[in-house]
Amino acid sequence: MGEGKAFIGTSGWNYSHWGKGIFYPTGLKPSLLLFQLPPFFKVNYQHLGHLLDLLTHQVILSEVRIAFEFRNKTWRGEEIFRLLMQKNAALCFADWPDLTVTEPPTADFIYLRRHGSTLLYSSCYSEEELSIDADHIQKWLSEGKDVFVYFNNDA
Repeated sequence: MGEGKAFIGTSGWNYSHWGKGIFYPTGLKPSLLLFQLPPFFKVNYQHLGHLLDLLTHQVILSEVRIAFEFRNKTWRGEEIFRLLMQKNAALCFADWPDLTVTEPPTADFIYLRRHGSTLLYSSCYSEEELSIDADHIQKWLSEGKDVFVYFNNDA
């Protein structure tokens, strides 16, 4: 099993000192599609199954990985996790002040999204929080998983 790759981005800010390397790498094709479901959108297993069937059978974006960020707790269940695993779609690991999702891994890659653990879009992450994330990322990379990390919070 080889090492995975890490990709890190932020919410649209373009910092000149991040111009090369892991931040905003150049020459990459789109490789991940994130579906964000709003907090008012409650679980619907049949709709998710139909969407995943469509996504896995289409040929235009056949190389694009799929991740889902469920912002309603009703989506957190074994039936949904199994469906995501069957289609190799990632459950987005995200932090919100009222909802934190950290498991289970459902795909051969990880999508980690940071919104703000205490204050949405403006929490400052402590060294301890970042160190915990870094440890998890290193573990996933050593398991051969690619890891996508997105900070939607530039505080």
